Amino acid sequence: MSSRAPSSTTVERRRRHVRNRRLLVCLAMLASVGLVIWWQDQPLRDISALLDEEDFGASLTLANQFLAGHRNDSRAQILKARALSGLRRHDAADALFRRVALESNGFPDDTDAVRAWSVSLLSSEKWLRAVSVLEILLQSAPADPETLYRLTVARIRLRQYEDALHTAKQLSTVSGHEEQAYVMIGTIHHDRGDRRAALDAWEIVLKTNPAATNLQISSGEFKAMVGEELLELGFPQHAAEVLEESVKTESIARAYTYLGKAYSQTNRQDQASQAWQEALRCDEMNADAREELANEALRDRQPQRAVELMQPLAAANHMKSSSAYVLQRAYAQLQQKENTERWRDRANVLRDSEKKRSQIAELIRKEKDPFWSGFLHTYDLADQKQWASAERIVSDMLLQHPDADLLRDLAESIRQRTELPELSSLIGKQY
Repeated sequence: MSSRAPSSTTVERRRRHVRNRRLLVCLAMLASVGLVIWWQDQPLRDISALLDEEDFGASLTLANQFLAGHRNDSRAQILKARALSGLRRHDAADALFRRVALESNGFPDDTDAVRAWSVSLLSSEKWLRAVSVLEILLQSAPADPETLYRLTVARIRLRQYEDALHTAKQLSTVSGHEEQAYVMIGTIHHDRGDRRAALDAWEIVLKTNPAATNLQISSGEFKAMVGEELLELGFPQHAAEVLEESVKTESIARAYTYLGKAYSQTNRQDQASQAWQEALRCDEMNADAREELANEALRDRQPQRAVELMQPLAAANHMKSSSAYVLQRAYAQLQQKENTERWRDRANVLRDSEKKRSQIAELIRKEKDPFWSGFLHTYDLADQKQWASAERIVSDMLLQHPDADLLRDLAESIRQRTELPELSSLIGKQY
């Protein structure tokens, strides 16, 4: 008995059935794998949710528990670093962020993590690496006001004035952040010695916000800055008016000091003396106020009073050349030759040191290359014996420029706390 071959329709139906069964099996396998992955990732989602709620303590606990069984999980390490940053354990956060970045040959595409890293770097005053991290953030969001603000702050701290001015101007174009930007633009111009440009920027703020409220600094501080510029530009009457507004809202030694100078320049000497006394009540080590009062005493032929006013500065070695000169004059009036000569010599030493620092500051103001402005800034910090700050910057610079001989020499002097290379030889090599 013969049998008929199955029809083409039947064959096609069987094939379709087999394909469907295979597809169902694959889907079931994918679903089970996805379920496993979802289940394994649940702790990471829990940690992330706690971070969003700013419960950094609980998120750190969960991250540590997860990492106990998954030591090399980069996502968990990043979440832990974010928790450490939130808890203000900034050095530990930075170390973990750096390790993940090195192991992944870059940094994962995680904006929240990069932002947390930048906060830790800024809080630890690791300005150079903060700039690098913030520049990564800025690439993904060029108009983000928080990133622009923080990047400008870091650049100002490094005295990278050209770059700082660029990002501050970018911030000034972001709606709602104009005043914040112009405060910084004025600060940059002030630091560069351009008082007119600084005042112009700050007056833009005052036109829209006469009370100078809701800025990144207090109203009193801001008006003290404006008053100082007005005084230095030759407007003592206007300066006095602005500085009076400053001290009405906040007792600031610097504001009282400049207010006294403004009063003195407008022939109100009694008020000037009162202002300088107020400055000392705010800050007993305010050198400018002590010098002004001591100079008054010398004009009144009261040299012993001048010596008494300057003695706290001398005892604390908190002297400027002008302070030493006041003591030189006071002892000359007292006809104490030995002390007169001692303070004359001290004034000359301090004057030479100030001249050197002024020279460095002028070079930094003109410098457009971030490497050289950073180098000079580090040299200046070390010259002032601010070793920790200098070491942080030079260590970060060496990571970026390991073959720079001058930088290595400076770094070695800073590490050993020894005499710095001669500035004249450094300047000769660059300029």
